Amino acid sequence: HRDLHSFPTRRSSDLDFEPAAATDTIRIGTTDYLTTMLGGRLFRQLFRQAPNLTLTIEPRGPHTYDDVEHGRIDVVLSPVKPRRSLRWQTIFLEDYVCLLAREHPVRRKRLTVADLAGYPHASVIVVDRESMVLEQRMRDLGIHPPSGLQVPYFTIAPLALPGTTLIATLPRRFAQRYARDRNLRIAEAPAEIGGFSYGMIWHPRLDHDPAQLWLRGLIQDCADAIDDPD
Repeated sequence: HRDLHSFPTRRSSDLDFEPAAATDTIRIGTTDYLTTMLGGRLFRQLFRQAPNLTLTIEPRGPHTYDDVEHGRIDVVLSPVKPRRSLRWQTIFLEDYVCLLAREHPVRRKRLTVADLAGYPHASVIVVDRESMVLEQRMRDLGIHPPSGLQVPYFTIAPLALPGTTLIATLPRRFAQRYARDRNLRIAEAPAEIGGFSYGMIWHPRLDHDPAQLWLRGLIQDCADAIDDPD
């Protein structure tokens, strides 16, 4: 099997990629948040169109963008904008909410900066701390919560909340999937936290590669339908 990143750069008019006949390997670098939100739709569409492809999901880490530079990963899905040598395309917008135990002592429908500073957090640390969008934003607001829990996956954070005073500040669409749990509830995050853009990142040498154009178009189509019933 040839990897998609091993395709030579071709003209945009040379659209000779046939998904149904492809037997390549696709490598996407992302987090469990993105695979939770887009994965079901993306996997169905990808394997419906290209049943003989191999798809590998690589965890995002401190060397992910180096892997893109050197062709080890085809596309990265991330809220962290890359170095200027790589392409970035916004695929959807997101904002934050706070997920907490139903019996948590803070009862407000919208938490304040003081609330976030006063209680321990269940924090998701995906890549090196300095690169995390939310962590940096909280520091900029002077929010330095007491020691809490740090986990590498978004899907772990909600499990830690029932029966504790931990607060998890999470992307809204992700948190809503856990709000059905009678032991949890959602509160709006402080307005100062704001939102963020989720992006698709690739190397410029793949700008016109037919296989990569197909892949990026498929990802964008799934992102456009993120709020549709899955």
